[in-house]
Amino acid sequence: MNKKNNPNNLINYVVLAMIFTGFVAIAYQTGLLTSGFRYFIDDHQIFLMDRDLRNQGWFSTVYEWILYDRDVSRFRPYYQFHIVTLTQIFGLNAVFWFIYITVIGSLTCFFLFLFGRVLNFSIPISLLFAISILLGNQSEIWIRPLIPDSLGMFFLSMVLILLGKSCRDSYPRRIDQIIFIILVIFMSLSKESYILFIPTIIALKIYLTAYFQQKSFQKIIQQYQKTLTLLMAIFILEMVYVLFFLGTNATGYAGVDEKSFQILSLVTTAWQLLNAGLIGITILAIVSYWITNYCFKKQSFNGFLDQLKPYGFFVLIALIPQTFLYAKSGIVAAFYLFPFIVIACLLLAKTLSLIETSYRPLAIVIITFLSILLLSRLPLVWAMYGTFATDSRLMNELLTQTEICVNKEQPILIVANPKVRFEAVDSLQRVLRTQGHQRLILATYGLKDADFYSSKLADAEVYWSFLDTNILLKGYNHQTLLNFPDKMSIQSIIIFDGLEEDFKQTQKSWFSPDNYQSQSFDISFAHSTLYCKKDMGSDRAK
Repeated sequence: MNKKNNPNNLINYVVLAMIFTGFVAIAYQTGLLTSGFRYFIDDHQIFLMDRDLRNQGWFSTVYEWILYDRDVSRFRPYYQFHIVTLTQIFGLNAVFWFIYITVIGSLTCFFLFLFGRVLNFSIPISLLFAISILLGNQSEIWIRPLIPDSLGMFFLSMVLILLGKSCRDSYPRRIDQIIFIILVIFMSLSKESYILFIPTIIALKIYLTAYFQQKSFQKIIQQYQKTLTLLMAIFILEMVYVLFFLGTNATGYAGVDEKSFQILSLVTTAWQLLNAGLIGITILAIVSYWITNYCFKKQSFNGFLDQLKPYGFFVLIALIPQTFLYAKSGIVAAFYLFPFIVIACLLLAKTLSLIETSYRPLAIVIITFLSILLLSRLPLVWAMYGTFATDSRLMNELLTQTEICVNKEQPILIVANPKVRFEAVDSLQRVLRTQGHQRLILATYGLKDADFYSSKLADAEVYWSFLDTNILLKGYNHQTLLNFPDKMSIQSIIIFDGLEEDFKQTQKSWFSPDNYQSQSFDISFAHSTLYCKKDMGSDRAK
């Protein structure tokens, strides 16, 4: 037994080393590990949590952030618990945070590979299964430590390993079943979209157990009645809480409103999900098998399809709820593809595995083609890592220069489109407040729900029209440029997205560029310009 397992164990260690080396190499070479926090998206929460931890301790901070999630109609209690705990451990050391997310990414990829091996996929197909899920635009989750999908995917990968292992055992250990349930709970409490994935996990468990143990679905349901009932209870309880206590129409990209039931929105979102899950390659593989089988008549094509039908059913179970979830906005960020993309790529891997069994040369051709396709994504991912690292450095430099420009008593004006730059504007005030700057003023420019008219970002503003700008005003204590009396006292101005000309045209009565030094920060998604008053140098030194 040991001799038989030793080669497999060695291969697993080699694969783990390769995956870990790949993740670390790209994070190090692109400068991500040492780039600092990405303040305008997500990372500002670390500063807020660190402040809360210093002021009120760990337990109260966890409780406060779970309540905050509830107040904004989110249900991610384990995620908030996890991030607060990491903040307690790592503090404000960005290097530790990026090492953490790199390790989590490496382990998730390795666990997905192991799941493929548990399902009897070959080593190449198991590797392609893991890589096709994680490599691409969706690799963004391994660059941003605070995206809940990284945590959700990490737990899901472990759930799948335990699921596959228990399916093979006629009498699985009770401890494995308990850990399996706990991991499902952690996964579902990391982000709401993973709650919707629980029915897919239930279907996988029933089918794979019946498949490996050669028993009927009815016998499997009876044998694992307690586990399946508990999984369904978790799903129902969490869904009831989200639907009836939180609601589904809050500010955000997801949720259910009238747009969620428009046929065009549903079809477009479903296609985006399927396309990202390489459904085209799957269809190509099936057609190639049909043509090859027609020529050589080695196997029954209907038998081939019969083995794929359950996996197609899994795709439908995962696709339908996630389509409704994101139909409101469409798949505007690649991490919205999780967790659906796991099942779509599982269908592809199963297709390749069946072809490999019957027509190995054909499988080699398709696997080679898929490998080339995935390798072609590497430059994109490398560039994405590099862009994120550059953006983080620029954001840190912007905040550093702002600190040099103003003292804690002087006002800072932020100029932005409140729809397009919603998150950055909100994040900026939160970070500045943790640094002691309380006199923050907001000037909004746009087509609608703005203090001043601007058509510069008209197209993007329409897209983000569902956002509630009153949330921003609340964060700025409703202190706007319109109601701020002493405009000449404004020491520093931060302008987003090239709105300088609109700002100059509307603020001629008090603003003169000659009185300010300007510095541009070419942040990829939010170009920023800092204006610092020239004649206040002596005050800034105070």
